[in-house]
Amino acid sequence: MHVADQITVVLRNRAEIGRPSKRKWRGSLLGGCIRAHWYSANGVPPSEPFTDDTLKVFAMGNAVGDFLVNALTEAYGDRIKFEVPVESEEENFSGNIDALLKVDGGIAVLEFKSMKHGGFVRLSNPKPEHATQVASYARIIQEEYNSLGFEDMAVEAWVIYVDKDNYSILEYEVDVERWGTRAKRVLKVLNSYGDRVPPRLPEADKRKWPCGWCNWRTKCLGGAK
Repeated sequence: MHVADQITVVLRNRAEIGRPSKRKWRGSLLGGCIRAHWYSANGVPPSEPFTDDTLKVFAMGNAVGDFLVNALTEAYGDRIKFEVPVESEEENFSGNIDALLKVDGGIAVLEFKSMKHGGFVRLSNPKPEHATQVASYARIIQEEYNSLGFEDMAVEAWVIYVDKDNYSILEYEVDVERWGTRAKRVLKVLNSYGDRVPPRLPEADKRKWPCGWCNWRTKCLGGAK
């Protein structure tokens, strides 16, 4: 029947179409390498495109996301909304919030992340790149509330980790002021480079994260033009 081959074709097609960003810089890349973010934002072809195995990992993550949407819709009803767009025209930044949940006194920004069991059980805090991403969204919403005179409206930020093996959950609240300030600083740096390529990270040839899985690793290290 060649079902596996057809699934591979579908995943490749989806990857080719991608997920266009409304603005130059996107939240999902904000907590990583600014050089890789610049490559992506400027349409530089990757020297290491995603492999079929990696695309299947992403598909598994999407399946976990679908489970969360269905379960949380049943749990919270109209109090929760999914795939909520957010943007800052001034900073040329946009993203999609996984979920916005109404809570007492305000709203909570939720970012979903699925993980293999081995990494999940080692977690003790949210990963910095994930904290930066969710806080970047929460900061913009907080600023919008403040501009409308709703300074008393609290905006929380949470990273929700899901174990792919058994759907165990870990929830970490993120300090919006701390990580939102970091996100704002990164955006300022990204915008300062314009058409210039940012410098590579120190010891990029030895780093496992984020360089080991980078789509532009060879190009960045000088092995491709």
